[in-house]
Amino acid sequence: MSINLTKKQYECLIKALEAANSVYGILGDSVSDEYKKQSNEIEELTDYFLSLARDFGMEHITQKYKEKLILDDVYAESLDEVIDDYNNEIFWDELQTRLGKRDFETHNHGSRKKRNNKKSRLVSGQNSRTI
Repeated sequence: MSINLTKKQYECLIKALEAANSVYGILGDSVSDEYKKQSNEIEELTDYFLSLARDFGMEHITQKYKEKLILDDVYAESLDEVIDDYNNEIFWDELQTRLGKRDFETHNHGSRKKRNNKKSRLVSGQNSRTI
């Protein structure tokens, strides 16, 4: 099988693989072996595509480290900035969602409690007056 990519598509693929490997790598180190397995598979795929960098005129995004071809530090740092922006957005979104749920549950639980107390007082006759 053959897949033809443009230089722009190749660069997009490298960025996507790096982002995926970042996510799966973190999950593999902290959550489960299944994520680690997927991270290793993505890393193998990344290694393969990095080996093709010269074919796409993109050898400037790679460097050798311990006989292995990896992303150049400058290029990798630019991708890290994207991951940092993503993590920042996720943090604020998750904070907003959790605080909203907390406030909703606090408000509704408090309202239910007041209604339940009112009902129980009516049933027990605490609110009734004798004339």
